[in-house]
Formats: sequence, structure tokens, C-alpha cells
Amino acid sequence: MATTDQPTPEQLARREAALARVRKYGDPVLRERARPVGTVDDVVRDQIRDMTRLLDDAMEAGIAATQLGVLNRVFVYRADVDAPVRALVDPELEW
Repeated sequence: MATTDQPTPEQLARREAALARVRKYGDPVLRERARPVGTVDDVVRDQIRDMTRLLDDAMEAGIAATQLGVLNRVFVYRADVDAPVRALVDPELEW
């Protein structure tokens, strides 16, 4: 969907359904420490595919596995509306 296009009723319904799966502020799982993944196997690849579909349906920029209640260190994001979705596995922030 281009940035100037208005979402269709179907897209809005998919967005609402996708966002209903996302854990909200106050959910205790969001305070938990996610586990390192280590090896990217078929289970992790399936998780990334599921997160990518959810990201597309939700029309959002990024989502972490913990926001779906999965305590793996996986994050998928899109840097720009027309950019491909990227996945980070076991990312670490450095200050």
C-alpha cells in the first residue's frame, strides 16, 4: 500500500485482527527477559514469517516477538513503507 492510498475496509479489518494479537502495556510478559535464539532453525523461520505477516496486516513499522508473547530475541521491522521487511535475531544494544 502506498503512503497516499487509503486502506480498504478489508485492510482495516486485518489490521484490527493483527493488533488484537499484540500484547499491550501492562501485560506481564512484556517485563520478561527474552531468551537468546542461538540457532535459526525452521521454528524460528516460521516465527519470522508469522511476525512478517502480522507486521504487514497491522500496517506497522516493527514488532518484537515478546509483543506476541514469545520470549525469543527476534525483531522484525520495515525501515520505509516500500522497503522489505528485515529480521533481527539476538540483537544487542550497545551504548
